[in-house]
Amino acid sequence: MENFNDSQFRDRVDKALTQVRKILKAERNPTYMESVQHTYSDKFGLAEFLTNISLAAQLNCFEIMGIDGTSLYRMHEWVKEGHAVTLRLAAVETCAHVRDQQVQVEPTHKRVTKITHTKQSPTATSNTESTIESSQILTITEHYWRFALEYTLLAFRGPSPEGEDDRIVIFSRQVQSEVVTTDGGAAPRPPRPERAARAPLDVDLSWILRHLAPAPSGPGFDLQRFEIDRTVESCRTPRRNKDVDKALRELGQMRAWAGQVWHYFTQAVFPVLTSTCSDRSPLRRRTADLVAAISTAGLFVPVLPVVDAPPDPPPEGGGAPPASPGAAQPDHKVVLSAGDMAAFLGDQRRALLEKMAAFDAHFPPPGDAAQLLSSAEAKLLVLCAHMGDILQMYSDGVSHLEACLKKQLRAAVGRELTAGDFRAHMARHARRLFADAAAPRPLSHAVRRSAGHAPEGHVALELGPDLFGTEEEDAEPVATFQRRVLTEPGVDPATGAAVPAGDPEMRFRLDASTEVRFRGEVTVHAHLAPRFEDEKPIRPVLEQTHTLVARARPFSAFMLLLGRMAPGGVFEPAHALVLQGKDVVKVPLMMEALPSAREFQDAVESLSEEQQRFAKAYRAMQLEGSVFAVLVVQLKPQLEALLGLRPDSLTKEIQLTQRLLDLFIQHQVPADLLSFAGDPGSPAADRVAAVRGHVAAIDDMLAAAKQAELEEAKLEASFANPHGHREGATFGGFSLGGPFGCAPAARSCQFGAAPAMAAP
Repeated sequence: MENFNDSQFRDRVDKALTQVRKILKAERNPTYMESVQHTYSDKFGLAEFLTNISLAAQLNCFEIMGIDGTSLYRMHEWVKEGHAVTLRLAAVETCAHVRDQQVQVEPTHKRVTKITHTKQSPTATSNTESTIESSQILTITEHYWRFALEYTLLAFRGPSPEGEDDRIVIFSRQVQSEVVTTDGGAAPRPPRPERAARAPLDVDLSWILRHLAPAPSGPGFDLQRFEIDRTVESCRTPRRNKDVDKALRELGQMRAWAGQVWHYFTQAVFPVLTSTCSDRSPLRRRTADLVAAISTAGLFVPVLPVVDAPPDPPPEGGGAPPASPGAAQPDHKVVLSAGDMAAFLGDQRRALLEKMAAFDAHFPPPGDAAQLLSSAEAKLLVLCAHMGDILQMYSDGVSHLEACLKKQLRAAVGRELTAGDFRAHMARHARRLFADAAAPRPLSHAVRRSAGHAPEGHVALELGPDLFGTEEEDAEPVATFQRRVLTEPGVDPATGAAVPAGDPEMRFRLDASTEVRFRGEVTVHAHLAPRFEDEKPIRPVLEQTHTLVARARPFSAFMLLLGRMAPGGVFEPAHALVLQGKDVVKVPLMMEALPSAREFQDAVESLSEEQQRFAKAYRAMQLEGSVFAVLVVQLKPQLEALLGLRPDSLTKEIQLTQRLLDLFIQHQVPADLLSFAGDPGSPAADRVAAVRGHVAAIDDMLAAAKQAELEEAKLEASFANPHGHREGATFGGFSLGGPFGCAPAARSCQFGAAPAMAAP
């Protein structure tokens, strides 16, 4: 379907329909299937008709090529015995130097000189003109070569044609021609290697021969009807099934072989006479004219995806009443019959025989060994070109059926369905299939302290058309199956008290000596990503990518850790980031699909026991580490616990919370310098005031440290450049002695004073 052009295909079919109407009876009305009321089975019938007539049309070409009934019978017996049958074109070329000859060649241009003579007399003046023509005779050396070609078209069984009983020579010819060149000077260069055995051109005929059966009425063969197995699960449409795929693959190899044969003669053999030869050689012009005459014009290609439209209803007032518009006639078969196929093949054979007779009349006979291009080569090439046309029409015909089916579906639903439509359909199907508690829900988690608190932000897994071009309102949340993970109820071994089900405790390591244990809501998500069977994303990272999106609300903050789950409730973080104050982070997830259990079992079935153990152990490690995990840590509750504050103490302390985050993140101030260390019974307000005082003290210390660093930097600059400036000097309207080193100053500046050294 990738190279199918429907408009060009219809142009070829429309031209062929003129000949089809001449072949069929006058009351017949061949047309496209989409124009006729038909059933879905008729589409399969038309696909089978196209395959059968393609095989029969090739057999016509084989017969005219020289594969007679006896040869075809032997080849069919080879296939019945289980042998592979190959059609081969083998060629050997030789080129030998014969002689050199010097010839004189008149140039095509002459030099003409006109001379004017003036004669004066007492009574008059007269002018006379004379013309002088000059030319230079060129002497060139012509090199004569004997170019010989021996090629054989044969069929053989097995891997190679070893014995006489294993091969059938269909056609063989030996020919030599004299080639004249003018290049090379004293050491001429041959137009072809002295001897070259061309790589054989092979094509497997076994599949085609398997569809032959001896004719019950007498000698010859009939085609076994090609049928599509519609009962297998892999049969999708008349085009997308294993039987038509096999036919396209086998017939495509035949088409490629025919193209190789055409290319060999037209691009390797005939140019010896048309482009390598000297312009003075008569063979050059004659061969070029003969090559141009090798054409498939006038040949009928019988592979046409047309059906027989029902006859028009009788006129009003007589006969049966007309059928309603669009109603199908049950006794009328739209797919063409076997008799119609025979009529098509008969007209194809007639046109081929007329073309062969024309070649016999205009081309040299094959028996003339001095003619490199005879009627034999012309017949072989036009048959190869015709087979290429047949197989191209077959490929386009079944693709046309698929295009018509797609067009019908588009008309039925009103649009062309995309992957997004498919996902929407599956989501609707899931809502109807599952109960509310088990139905997939969008993976969009609100980051909040409790149900009584406003959300700090949210984390979602979204699917957009483009990572960098998707607007926020166009993003599509991914629906997942969700299950809350709780511990099993049990008994405390220390106290013997009953322990209800709760959130499991998990842990992760910050470094080799620090382990963090945490407890909270744990939810497992499972996502089914539906897609079309032949959908292959071009850029899997940038198009249709699952993207983890985290958004923080104003005056809010939380930490996001990304990693994977390991056995034993261990979280292995790989990335962490803090979101605060309207931050939006989009992380594309580069996911890699693991082989399914069946694919894995099929892959390791033929491995050794040791290799299977290794593969199973590695797969177990992959499955254990394939669970993507996201950990959300709310910062305000953690700050309150770290600083010894009551719960909800920082909820309305926006400025203090922001300053605490800056101290911890940017300056990495130890928590002991900021935490409350007073009376455990102190009220919440006193605890917040104490922490605020500690923050103010740290701010004063940091401001003093910054001022000291600034003074030290000024002192270092003064020592580094003692004569460059003094404290208080101004440059360009700015003073260097202000509290921040850049206070505006007057435009009138005094220079020349000695630098002042101030003690630090």
